[in-house]
Amino acid sequence: MEERPSISSLGMRYGGIVGLIGVIISVIFLITSSSTQNPAQWVTVIILIGGIVMAHREFKNSGNGFMSFGEGFKLGFMVVLISSIINSVIVYVYMKFIDDSSLVAAREQALMQMENQGLTADNPAMGMVEFFSSAEALLVMGLIFSLIFGVIISLIIAAITKKEEPEFGM
Repeated sequence: MEERPSISSLGMRYGGIVGLIGVIISVIFLITSSSTQNPAQWVTVIILIGGIVMAHREFKNSGNGFMSFGEGFKLGFMVVLISSIINSVIVYVYMKFIDDSSLVAAREQALMQMENQGLTADNPAMGMVEFFSSAEALLVMGLIFSLIFGVIISLIIAAITKKEEPEFGM
């Protein structure tokens, strides 16, 4: 019987695959779209779910078909962590050094909305717009929100795909 792969090795492999596919989709989205909300963004969520399910399937197949809820959650979270880091860093590099037009457009739109509400340039909220529309803030917020969303997705998928080994070997 071959040795069961570790959660970290499977998580890194599938996280890398999901992250690279996510990068390709994100860059295509950034290049082709001027909208900040697009249904095509949900494709990355479907790919993430598929990556976690495939990692779970491989883990279970290598261990007589069993995987605890904890193992499933750890594996799913590892996939999310690796893919989020890859995707966030590449999108940061793209927006910081290659094309920041979507950040500039979002910043200008937010500033116009605040001016329409009667806020002046000396208002502290205007400075917050500048900070939160930077590539660095996008990197940090992207990682945080990806990980929170990933925890939820990992919990749900682990609950569905788990198969506990019987305690008494029946």
